[in-house]
Amino acid sequence: MATKEAHSRANIEYNRRQDNIMIRPSKEMGAIIRQSAAAENMSVQGYVLQTLYARTGATGGGVVKNPETGSLSLEQRSCLISPDREKILRDILQDIVLNTAPGERNALSEMLVQIINESIEQNADSVYQTMTDSLL
Repeated sequence: MATKEAHSRANIEYNRRQDNIMIRPSKEMGAIIRQSAAAENMSVQGYVLQTLYARTGATGGGVVKNPETGSLSLEQRSCLISPDREKILRDILQDIVLNTAPGERNALSEMLVQIINESIEQNADSVYQTMTDSLL
């Protein structure tokens, strides 16, 4: 019984420290957000918080504390790439690096950074605009 009471007190204290913001996207946008979160193996709350951290440049986004996903001791580092996608990228990059001469790896690194930056510039605005439009 003491554990249950301690847990209740901890929950109450946690809720006092947290803000509560409700959003009401359209059904279509809600489905997109849910699908995107699922694709990243994240809860909707974690996905939205991570997106807002990235968009606003806020600090403290390294770990998204999200009780929806289970025990806080099982928290995962907040990232924009799911573990599955990260593994795929690492496999692809390993193949590319192994087939690149050691003297050309700095140029390879610069090229990969350029590709990433171009992809972000080309696609970021449309994703955030769609989410923003649904929230307004």
